Amino acid sequence: MWVLAVHQRRQAVGRLAGLQQQNDEIIPIGEVFNVGKLSLGYIWDGVRIETFRGGLGILGSVARVPRELKGDYGDSPFSWMAFLRVKV
Repeated sequence: MWVLAVHQRRQAVGRLAGLQQQNDEIIPIGEVFNVGKLSLGYIWDGVRIETFRGGLGILGSVARVPRELKGDYGDSPFSWMAFLRVKV
C-alpha cells in the first residue's frame, strides 16, 4: 500500500492511496484473486477551536478486479462517500 498526502494551509488535506493485495474472501469457494484499489480524498477542517477540529470530506475509489470477476463487479467498480470528521 502507498499513500501520498498533501497539506494545504493547515485547514485542508488531500490524499491519494493505492492498494494491491491477494484476497480469498471475495467468493466463498476459496479461490485467491489479485485485487487493487486507488482512492482519492479531500478533507476541509472548517471549524477550529483550540484543539477541536471539525470538517467535511469526500473520498472516491476505483477498484481493479481480475477478468474472472468483471461479470459480478463490472470493468471499473467506482464508489464514493461524503463524511463529517471530528478531531479532538
